[in-house]
Amino acid sequence: DRTVSSERAIYYGKEGKTDLIGSPQIQDASLNITSEKMFLYEQTSAIHADGNVKSEFVKKEGKTPTTFPFASPSNQPVYISAEKMDWDSNKSEAVYTGKAKLWQDKNVITAAKMTINDKEKTLSAYDKVHTIFYNQKEVAAEEDKKEKKKEKKKPAGAASSEAENKLIITPEKGE
Repeated sequence: DRTVSSERAIYYGKEGKTDLIGSPQIQDASLNITSEKMFLYEQTSAIHADGNVKSEFVKKEGKTPTTFPFASPSNQPVYISAEKMDWDSNKSEAVYTGKAKLWQDKNVITAAKMTINDKEKTLSAYDKVHTIFYNQKEVAAEEDKKEKKKEKKKPAGAASSEAENKLIITPEKGE
């Protein structure tokens, strides 16, 4: 079941459009989207969210559990924030613009624009793209090593450093 809520809603019958004003929210078992304003289009099932857009996608249950927009070994939600979001239901595609940021656990992608296609299971990021990806197996192995070291005698005041395995990609302008 999908729930749509806001403080105020205005329906325009001729246009088949509903304006959601004041804390609009769309929520179901796998997603939660909030923004300052939201516009729903009846004929196309399109959504336009404007102002402080925040999306949360949780792992789907079943034979092939995935976390929108991509499969991940993590059970943690995928979060996306941006200034605007446009959902095209015909394409099963969401376009986030204006300081778009996607993160899950420690993994982060930022860009001026992100396009997520649910049908094709693709994520595209454009303009000022920065990424940080952590190798989950190596992070888990490093955490196991830390636990074993803690079991050994540790001098007072010794600080343990957190190992990071990260890849940072910064494309050249025009790519």
